[in-house]
Amino acid sequence: MVIGEGSNDTLFVVSYCDYSNADLKKGRAKTARLCARWSRRQLRGTLKSESKCELDGHPGRDIAIAKDGQVIVRTRIYLVKNRLVPSDVAGQRPANESEAFLDSFRLLK
Repeated sequence: MVIGEGSNDTLFVVSYCDYSNADLKKGRAKTARLCARWSRRQLRGTLKSESKCELDGHPGRDIAIAKDGQVIVRTRIYLVKNRLVPSDVAGQRPANESEAFLDSFRLLK
């Protein structure tokens, strides 16, 4: 996990989690949704939006979690082979910087 700090107490996070082949047989999209559900519960937030996305041919989800009506977390979660790779922007006002950060994310070979 790598965490960076932005303005207005915004945090930028990139991490990964490896899954076994048996876990992945349960479904790639389901794995990303489970990760999003876990994030919502931890933050006690609600799902504001969720859509499919893709990075270099790898499937993913673009998710916004809100609390008290404001988006507090934007995440894009990709499944690369057996590795789940979320990139997150979190804070009280992450909207100003979230798109630039999430759009800049690249996979290294």
